[in-house]
Amino acid sequence: MRRTPERGAVSRRPARRNRAGLLLLSCAVWPGLWALPAGISAQLRVGGHFVHAAESFGGAPGVGLRAGVAIPLLPLDVMASWARFSPECPSGEPDCGLTGLTLDANFRIPVPLIRPYLSGGIAYRSLDPVDPGDDAGALGPGLGAGAEVALARLRLFGEARYEWVDVPEDQLLWRLGVLFDLL
Repeated sequence: MRRTPERGAVSRRPARRNRAGLLLLSCAVWPGLWALPAGISAQLRVGGHFVHAAESFGGAPGVGLRAGVAIPLLPLDVMASWARFSPECPSGEPDCGLTGLTLDANFRIPVPLIRPYLSGGIAYRSLDPVDPGDDAGALGPGLGAGAEVALARLRLFGEARYEWVDVPEDQLLWRLGVLFDLL
C-alpha cells in the first residue's frame, strides 16, 4: 500500500531532483566554458590617456589611467578612468589641480576595423586647493561616444564625453589613449 503525504506536508523528493538537475547542468556547462577559445573569454584591459577638459580654467590638459573588462559575449565594456588635470592657476593661487574619476559602461557597435561605442556612467571630480565653504568634490552623470582601433593586443581609442558635474563646472572632455589586452 502506497502512502501519500498529508495535506500541507512538504515533500523532499522534488528538491533532490532539482539539486541533481543543477549539479548535472553545472557539470555539463563548466567544462564547456573552460574550453571556449581565448577570443571569447573576458579580457582585462589597462592603459593610459591624454585628456582635455574644455571648460575648466579656459581648457585644462591632463593625463590619466584607464582599466576595464571587455565582455565579448555581450557588446559591453566596463571601464574605470582616473585623470589629473594641470590647469593654469588663477592669479594668487600657488598651486591648483583637478582630479577626475569615471566609471562607464561602453556599448560597442559591431563594425569591422574601427569599433565605435556609446558610453554612459558616473563621474566624480575634485578641485584642490579647496576654498573654505566650497565643496571638495561632486558626483554626476556622464555620456559620450568614442571609437577604438585594435592592433593585435593593443587598442588605440579616442572619445568625447559630456559630464554634468558641478566641480568646477559641467564640461566636455576629450580623451586619446592606448589600452593593452592583458588576458
